Amino acid sequence: MIPHPKPPSWIFALAALAIIVGGLTAGAFWLALAPVSLTVAVAADGPDEKVMRAFAEGLAQRDSGLRIRLRLQPNAADAAVALQTGRVDLAVVRSDLHYPANAGTVAILRERALLLVAPEGENSLRTLAIRKVGALAFDAADETTLSAMLVHFELGDTDVVVFNDRARAIAALGAGEIGALALLANIGDRETANLMRDLEKAVPKGVAILPVDEAAALAAQFPYLTTAEIPAGAFGGRAPRPVEAVNTVAVSFHLAAGFGVDRRYVSRLAELLFGARVRIARTAPGIVHMTAPDTDEATSALLPNHPGAIDYFQREQKTFMDRWGDWIWLGFFGIGGASSLLAWLTSVIMRRRRAAVEHVLAQACELLPKIRNAPDLEALDAYALNADQLVLETVAQTHPGHVAAAHANARDLSAMILIVDSVRAAIMERRQELSRIRQPSARTPADLRALLEEANSVPRR
Repeated sequence: MIPHPKPPSWIFALAALAIIVGGLTAGAFWLALAPVSLTVAVAADGPDEKVMRAFAEGLAQRDSGLRIRLRLQPNAADAAVALQTGRVDLAVVRSDLHYPANAGTVAILRERALLLVAPEGENSLRTLAIRKVGALAFDAADETTLSAMLVHFELGDTDVVVFNDRARAIAALGAGEIGALALLANIGDRETANLMRDLEKAVPKGVAILPVDEAAALAAQFPYLTTAEIPAGAFGGRAPRPVEAVNTVAVSFHLAAGFGVDRRYVSRLAELLFGARVRIARTAPGIVHMTAPDTDEATSALLPNHPGAIDYFQREQKTFMDRWGDWIWLGFFGIGGASSLLAWLTSVIMRRRRAAVEHVLAQACELLPKIRNAPDLEALDAYALNADQLVLETVAQTHPGHVAAAHANARDLSAMILIVDSVRAAIMERRQELSRIRQPSARTPADLRALLEEANSVPRR
């Protein structure tokens, strides 16, 4: 019996290819379905960190397809540098501190307005009884911005005293050492309300918030500033602080995203951020002051908006089919073409396999009746030689390296082996029959040559 043939090498190659394709497909699906992670640079220990941390925790608890990771920085200036240099995807930046040139605004988280606090009865910085003005700076950025704005009122560098201590600034205004106190404060928050209450207690006549009548001109001179209005009673008090709405200018804090970040992710981020505002306010009340950027100026503004944010605010998000529809149809066409090619290759393989099998079967079918009717042992020996050739050809075709074996299945190979075994069995049976008869041969050598030629006349490939 011929041993069962080993699987051809092309089967192993096809299996390996299928495994690789399957792995790549699974990996592609995992990448497509895995949440997108974006990094956000934010100043540590501030209201913006509380907002972004609450937002990040909310995203981690829901199936939003988006995650953010905080990268804490010493201050807002360092956060802007991190975004400018591409170390993070987003950052919370101040409009007056080197706004990154490679980023666009997603949301305005809050504004810090310029407060000019003076004793009751004063109307303007330029008419102060005491020309000296104090600037309460909570950090180096506040000091730089306040000094630049006070220059607009032509007070001179020597007339501006910078205070870094809250209590010292309050005492200086109460003692009359300065005629007014300038600071950047969050409108409507408890900390600023407490500061206004302490100033009112320190100044015998009480305090008032001076209007910045030149707010539009100041914003034009310093493009990173925006005009703002402090509503009446914004800081509480038995008597409303201020009594009437006051115009001023403000510095804004922007959540900015690099232009290299896919606009789909930025659009989704903006949607999730504004949708989670109520939930975030439970732990970070400052989020209630968040506003959408002005999309009328779009990307032509001095501080441009990110295209993804524009997509969200103008409701122009592209659907899945809008973005990938063309590729999906091309994929379908490609699959159809590959299927047709595979069907053609399969038909060619089947024809080659069937031709190889039919060749062996045809030889065996022609040999069987001749063997059964062999007149003597000499003729049977000639047919046996032909059967040996058939065995050799069958062995060659069932060898793993043969082209026919590469296209033949187990059933076809079993049929070939079975018919060859039948031929060998028929030879043995006929030999036994002729041996019992012991019939002497009267054939001449010429007759034997003719008989051998007849046996070899079976067509071969």
